Amino acid sequence: MPKLLIFIFRRSLEETVAHLLHDLNVHNYTLIHSGVVGRGTSGIVEGTFEKPGENAVLLLELPDKDVPMVVEKFKEFHEIHEAKYHVPLRLFVLPCERII
Repeated sequence: MPKLLIFIFRRSLEETVAHLLHDLNVHNYTLIHSGVVGRGTSGIVEGTFEKPGENAVLLLELPDKDVPMVVEKFKEFHEIHEAKYHVPLRLFVLPCERII
């Protein structure tokens, strides 16, 4: 069964996320990056003067066999940069059944 990968990250990481996926030869995804706000361990993101910034959400369907390479690449990126910066990036993996 395929998996749905959900990435939630600050829009400032959008180019980096796209580059990492490109390096893995992953080119088909849906990116939502307008008006995505939230609250989490990285703080409040509302796109306002008081709480600047916006998040982006990337949805990606992959076959089971391809999930580990993507997960490992993003874990590696997160671990390398988390020591110096708090990286506002989350990755979730869910079962996925395509209906149409």
